[in-house]
This record gives sequence, structure tokens and C-alpha cells, in this order.
Amino acid sequence: MRAISGLRLERLRAQPWFVAGLLYLGLSLLSLLPTLATFARAVPGGAVAQFDGWQNVWNLWWFERAVTSGANPFFTRVIFYPQGVDLVGQTLTATNGLLVLPITAAFGPVAGYNAAVLLSFVLSGLGGYALTRHVTQNQRAAFVGGCVLAFAPFHMTKVWDGQLELIAIQWLPFYLLFLVRSAEAEGRIRDALLAGLFLALVAYTSWYYLYFAALASLLAALLWLPYRAGLRSFVAAFGRLALAAIVAGLLIAPAIGSLVESAFGRSGPSASSALLPARSATLLDFFLPSYLHPLWGAWVAQIGGPWHAGVAAWNVSLGSVALLLACVALWRAPGAAWRWLILILTACLLALGPSLHIGPLQTGIPLPYAALATLPGGNLSHRPGHFVVIAVVALAPLAGLGMSLLLARWNAPARNWLFAGVLLALAWEYLPPRWQLWEPVTHPYYQQLAGEPGALLVLPAQAEDPRPLFDQVRHGRPIMGGLLARSPEYDPPRAPGLRDLWRADSEPARLLPTQRAEALAALNYYGVGEIVIERTRMQAGEATALAKVLPWLLPDTAPLYEDERLQVYRVPEAPARPFAFFAAGWHREEHQDERSWRWMKGRSELVLVNPTAELQKVSLVMSLESYQQPREIALSIDGASLGSWEIPAQPGRATKVLHFWLPSGEHRLALVSLAPTQIAPDNRELSVVITAIELRSGAGE
Repeated sequence: MRAISGLRLERLRAQPWFVAGLLYLGLSLLSLLPTLATFARAVPGGAVAQFDGWQNVWNLWWFERAVTSGANPFFTRVIFYPQGVDLVGQTLTATNGLLVLPITAAFGPVAGYNAAVLLSFVLSGLGGYALTRHVTQNQRAAFVGGCVLAFAPFHMTKVWDGQLELIAIQWLPFYLLFLVRSAEAEGRIRDALLAGLFLALVAYTSWYYLYFAALASLLAALLWLPYRAGLRSFVAAFGRLALAAIVAGLLIAPAIGSLVESAFGRSGPSASSALLPARSATLLDFFLPSYLHPLWGAWVAQIGGPWHAGVAAWNVSLGSVALLLACVALWRAPGAAWRWLILILTACLLALGPSLHIGPLQTGIPLPYAALATLPGGNLSHRPGHFVVIAVVALAPLAGLGMSLLLARWNAPARNWLFAGVLLALAWEYLPPRWQLWEPVTHPYYQQLAGEPGALLVLPAQAEDPRPLFDQVRHGRPIMGGLLARSPEYDPPRAPGLRDLWRADSEPARLLPTQRAEALAALNYYGVGEIVIERTRMQAGEATALAKVLPWLLPDTAPLYEDERLQVYRVPEAPARPFAFFAAGWHREEHQDERSWRWMKGRSELVLVNPTAELQKVSLVMSLESYQQPREIALSIDGASLGSWEIPAQPGRATKVLHFWLPSGEHRLALVSLAPTQIAPDNRELSVVITAIELRSGAGE
């Protein structure tokens, strides 16, 4: 009997969670109602979603393909073929991939994407519910807190922009809940273990959110540690927080190396720092209504849009209903509310970026973000406005606390009306946008290319075009290049033949000019099976240049397929022969009359390739001059030192012949200036210029 009674009690305790989950699911379905008819065919959102959304569809496709085939989902060679790319530091969102894996496998990656969006609303609602219930011990207030988080303008904006890693805010409230519980005197070991688990889920969802959560953790620990509960309680709480950090560290450990390389390898914000002011919130943004609202959104966009020129997503609205409820909490129960207020204010302060902007007014007053961005890993915060996600998560329990205080002042019938009125006010303020639906369309011939050997070289090779990724979902073959949030250093487009096709509008190289035999050898070496020309994506200059390159490169090859949109050529087999090309560290080639030259920075590389299976004897002849002063350069191949070489200042010239026995494959010849580089009048970093270079196969001493 006791066992039966205990089981019934557990069911009663679980029932509010089940009901809340169903309600959040219903509200989420209503918010996404126009998308349901095209659930497996189109992604919802604005103009940005047709780029970022499709890229995230590809992420889910690759994750499902990798997991079901036993491959490592965090590394792929199906894009940026054949070298591949590490996806740990990218926007892979492995947690989303795992969460919707059965749906992706059964109905395709578009259905998987839409399921991930739907689950982000439901789970973030439940996360907000759990966090608010811990603070208020009131189910209705907890439900309001979940709504404040799940349907917040920030969250809706990420859905509008198709940014799945930022859509998935659901793990943050669960992490903050168990972090706070770990820090409190009544905390348990289980709370610390769960805090570590949810922080790891945050990490494998978004490195942005991990960075924000780590900063919030430091503040939360200071705010919630039980200073007055005695030394024993304080030490125990501190130990639980340390345990949470250790658990998270162990779970994230497999990704630490790639994370450090991609995010912590340099200090300060990324190269896009010129956009920092526009990507930062202004003080008025927090109080503006959402610019996605179907009634007044266009008016809000006209007001706030000019403050963020060139930036699509600047919606950091906190919502008037949530703010009013938070004010009630601060007024009626400041002792329970002040910690959440500090967390919100700190997040908003960092979201303001390096200096204070009040609407259009740029005050120039420096803010803490300016110092934060200079620390290692600061490039993870190059979109300061995103810090507001921590404020949105902390606002949920504070608004819920205000709701519980209001409910406590009314009798039962009045509480029902008050609860319904607040929900209606939230629903009115959080009305979803008029969804646009983006259905990716691929050429049917890609299906016929499926299963063939080799990679596809899809032209034009536009780095910001996601369409080749979705074409790949159909044909499943590796492609040269690709689209990622953080593009890797990618050498094949610099190789002969590939460089002529890749940038068809550029001037042909005179240093290491392309020979047809070397071009075909390079295409074969890099595994290009077919060249696919998307005619409707071509600009006029690119089409004209390709019309010259293709007859020269493939003079006796008819198209494998051709229509008004698509043209496909199969790359013929050709005799393998060594070739070389400029890799990283070189400025663009320059010309004047018959002269050609190319400047190197402090460290530059040449790639020497032996595509045969046997040792090949080659000689590399180079003529160099040094900028303004003599310089010594150190040479090495594949890390093995070849000594140093004294380069005279211009107009002197030094010519050197290097002889190699090249094994099969790629080899990197590094040239490193042992004297400091200098900044030229055009702001380029210069050391040595190469004026002539030639690779000779089978040359003698």
C-alpha cells in the first residue's frame, strides 16, 4: 500500500510538469502554425534564414549521416574536400542534431530543423518553468516565467534569422537552476552533477552561450554562495560549484583543443570589430517593443534600425509585461529579487558593447565590454548584443516572482482572472511574426550524380552561398569548398586549374602560370570528378571568363549534361606530374608591363605536390628581393630546416635553386623572415618580394 501511495504521489508531482509541457507545445504550435503544412519542405524566417537556416539544415543532415554511418560528426571531408574541416568550433549544434536525430533520419533534415525549432520553444518554456518554480514555489507563476523565456523577442528573433545554435536557448535555464541550487546551503551533489551536465549541453550547442554562461557562473557564484550559513555550509557549496565545473570540463574535454584553436587562439574581437557598435545594444533597445510584431514591428524597425546599420539582428527587447512583473517583484520582495536584478543588469551592461549608445546618441563613455573583449577568447563576444540572452533567462524567475506576489494578494476567483489577463497580455505582446517560408529548390540532375566517385566542383564558388550545401543533401557527394560560420584555411583553390575555375573573373597568374597538363593533374589529384556550372548563379564576368577557361582546359570534352540552368563536365584522367602553388602568407600577384611580382608577409608558404605514387626529383628556382633593407629568411620543408638565405634589398636580386626528392603527396615549403616586417604606404605587411619562380621536374643538380 505504501508503494502504491508513493507512486500516486510521484504522479501527482509530475502532473504539473506534464500539463505545462503540453501547454508550451500548444502555444509553440500556434506560434509556428503557418510552417506546419510545409514542415518537411521549408524553413521559416526572414531573409537571413534562407542563408543561415539552410546552413543549419545541412548541419543536421551531416550529423545524422555521420552518426548513422559510424563517422566522427565533428570532422567532415564532404565539404572543403579533400582536406576536410573540424566542425567543433563551428555552428554544428550537436545537441540539436542528437535531439532530432530520429526525425532527421525518417523525414529529412528540413523536418529535423523545424522539429529542433519547435523543441526549443517547448524545452525553454520548461526550463523557465523549472527555474521560476524553484524561486516562487508557485505553479502559475512558474508557467508565466516559462512563457517569458520561451517566447521572448530575442528567442523569436533567432528563429526569424534561422540561427539554430542561438535558437536553442533551452539548456541555459536548466543550467542556471542547478547552478543556483548547488550554491545554496541546501544544495546537493546531484545538483552539481546536473549543473555540469547542462553546462556541457550548452557548450555543444553554442560556444557563444558557453562563454556567456561561464561569465554568468562567476557572478552567480558570488551572489548565491551562503556567506552567512557558516563555514561548513560555505565550503560545501563551494565544493559543489567546483564539482559542477569539473563535470562540465570532463564532458567538454574532447572538444577543448579545437575550441582553444578556434576561439581562444587570439585576443580581442574578430576582424569584424568595425561592426561592434552596430552589433551592440543601445540603452533604448531594451525598452522598445519587438520589431517582429505583426502590428507595430515595422514602425519599431524604422526607429531602431538606423541605430544598427548593416546588422540584421538587434532585437534585445525585454518586453513590457515581463518588466512590469519584475518591478512588482523588486518593490514587494527586494530580498528575493535583488540577485536576479544584478544578473540582468550585468548582462545588459555587457550587451551595450564597448561604449554607451543611447539610441542614436553615441556618448563615447567606455563600458566594461571594452576590457572584456581584450581577454583571451574575447573574439567569442564579437556580437555584444547576444549577451542579453542571460538577461532574458534571469528575467523569467524575476517576472514569475512578481506574478506570484500579485496572485498572493487576490482571492481565488480574482487570481484566475489575473492569471488569464497576464497570459493574454503576454500573448498580445509576443504575437509571432508573419512567417516567410523558404523552400530550397535543387536541380533534379543532382540526383543522377549521387553515388558517382569523386568530388564536385560547383561553380561559381561563392563562399556566402548556402545553396551548394542543400544541393549536397540531394546528391550526397563531397564538394570543393563550402559554407561555414568560420571558414578554414583552404589550399586547393590556389592550385593550377582549380584557381582558374574558382575565380574565373581574376587575371591569370604569371608567376607559376597554369599549364594545361598541370591543371588536369591538380584536378585529378584533388579528386574532382565533375565540374558543375550553375548558370543562373553566374555573374556576367564569371560566365565570360569560364567560357574561355573551359575550352582551353577541356578542349575535347562535351558536357555530360546541359540545360538553361545547369552544365556538367566530367574531368578526364590525365598523366600525373608535379606542380606547385602559392599558399598562405602571400599578398595578391601584381603586374606592370611584362613584370610580375608577389610580396610575402613575415611567414609564407609554397605547396609542392607530387601526385604520383613514386619519388619525384624536382628543382624550384626562385628570385627574390627584400623590402627597403636586406633580410635573412629561413627555409624549411614539412618542418625540416633547409637553412637560411640572405636576400638583398631592392633593386638587388638573389636567385636560388632548391633540389628535392618529393615523396607522394603535398609538401609545404615555408619561408620565414628573420627580420621584422615593415608596413608599406598602403598598410600592407611586407618583407620579401618574389619576382620569378619555376618548378622543374626531373632537373639535375
